[in-house]
Amino acid sequence: MNPNPSCNCPDLHSGHICELTSAGDMTAIEHVTNEPTVYCENCMIEANSARYVCSPAHLAE
Repeated sequence: MNPNPSCNCPDLHSGHICELTSAGDMTAIEHVTNEPTVYCENCMIEANSARYVCSPAHLAE
């Protein structure tokens, strides 16, 4: 069962920024947000890769 129904890829959810934030892992968050190419349509956080957010969308160029 998906603990976050708004997550498009629940198998990877433990590595998403929302989970890293909940765990207080600021080092990991800095590592996955330093060169953003996507954002999460749920929370609007920017990330380096779609694998780090629940509902990815590409940033406008």
